[in-house]
Amino acid sequence: MLRRQEFDRRVFLETVRKHKAKVHMVTAARAVPRVQGTMVVMQPVILLHYTFSFEEKGREQTWIFEEAIDDNGSKLDIKGSLLEEFRSDDELRAQLEVTDPTMALPPPTGI
Repeated sequence: MLRRQEFDRRVFLETVRKHKAKVHMVTAARAVPRVQGTMVVMQPVILLHYTFSFEEKGREQTWIFEEAIDDNGSKLDIKGSLLEEFRSDDELRAQLEVTDPTMALPPPTGI
């Protein structure tokens, strides 16, 4: 089995669409160092890990994509993130399986 971390979001999404794969998303709270002026502060973030598996040329592959969203203590700002792309596309949203219920997306019908 081949495992690959993809850093290009466009390539990751194209491959998900091509294989119509179920994408699993797991979240984790972390703190990462950020520079503010002359200081380095630990900024809380939510790490989003996306994985999907498919078979190509007789070989099973698992791809991983990871992104961090700042956690400022209020509603998460997902603008420009892969999560926003999943939310805005009904076909992609139907392929997403969220493991963490606190990050659950509304169903494709918007109910």
